[in-house]
Amino acid sequence: QSQGAIRYLVVKGYAPVATRLKLVVDGIVVGEHPVSEEELLRLRYLLPFSDTANRIFEVEIHSATVFKSREPDDERLLGVMVFGVELEP
Repeated sequence: QSQGAIRYLVVKGYAPVATRLKLVVDGIVVGEHPVSEEELLRLRYLLPFSDTANRIFEVEIHSATVFKSREPDDERLLGVMVFGVELEP
């Protein structure tokens, strides 16, 4: 949820494999980014909304490439590690 007017979505993380990320906010694609293997991420995208004050946003992060954990009991499909998602003025 935003606290006042904001302009940017910032995502920080790490990609263990090469992939392409797509960031979606409230159903609108705000950015796509090719990612190299073992890349540290700090992505910053301008939000296409005029009214952003005191609003709850739904943020989706889609990874084109997924992989399975090396742990035998872990069946999850993994993409990127997300360290943080922020809204900036």
